[in-house]
Amino acid sequence: MSSASTTALPYRRLVVVDSYSIVAEGIASLVGEHFEHVSVATTAQSLRADLSLGAEALVLADLYVAGTSCVSLMREMLTKGTNAAFVFLPAEATAAVAAQAMEAGAKAFLHRRCPVQELERAIAAVQTGYTYVAASLIATREDLARQRPSLTTKQQLVLKLVAGGRSAPDIAEALHLSLRTVESHKRAIMRQLGVQSVAAMLDVAKNEGLLDSS
Repeated sequence: MSSASTTALPYRRLVVVDSYSIVAEGIASLVGEHFEHVSVATTAQSLRADLSLGAEALVLADLYVAGTSCVSLMREMLTKGTNAAFVFLPAEATAAVAAQAMEAGAKAFLHRRCPVQELERAIAAVQTGYTYVAASLIATREDLARQRPSLTTKQQLVLKLVAGGRSAPDIAEALHLSLRTVESHKRAIMRQLGVQSVAAMLDVAKNEGLLDSS
């Protein structure tokens, strides 16, 4: 995709989202020439500020920024009518996560380990009205069922109580556990879901249907 070819394309702004500015700036340097304006966002607030400018933007994002789910941010922005196309480029992801992001409104999803040429193909696809998912992240229904996180009964109880706004001491008392055990369960759930914060844990758990009444 040459820079000249973007003049008639819908997304002339690029916003690269990553918790580490050096990473975001590096990614921007690889594909920024295809856009008229390039910016970097390292927090949810800075992304919101960038997208509030009004011009249509292509957002190239990790799955999380400063502990916040970028899929949730995408939903928020799209619900508000923001003219943005989200392309996810995480270091690690499963086919199930890719499917959830695409279902939520993403335009493309690929690994950060991909060659620059593949990233450019994904961007070109989005610019011309198509979606793009890396071949390794395309899953069948059976694949998705196998990849669904499996929590123990106790972890499910802890998760639902956290989602209900209960504090760790409250959960410990309700389940007759020590506070240390409750925190250990929370850390185990976050590892299982591949997240690093309680907010991200709850967001992924909701997407996975783990908070549905049984």
